[in-house]
Amino acid sequence: MRFLLHLVVTAVAFWVATRLVNGLSYVGSLPGLLLVALLFGVVNAVLGTVLRLLALPVTSRKKRCRLSF
Repeated sequence: MRFLLHLVVTAVAFWVATRLVNGLSYVGSLPGLLLVALLFGVVNAVLGTVLRLLALPVTSRKKRCRLSF
């Protein structure tokens, strides 16, 4: 259910963007807009995962706090 809600919200956001941004247009049906939102979500999920994996060596080099008792 959450996935479908996210898909619809993304599709509405794309529709609003086509109305507000000059030079950005969409000519098609609602299922086509939902497909665009689905593809955007998949690409976003894959790229997010890849970028987190690539950034892992950079983020894992934090200073370690040594405790002395």
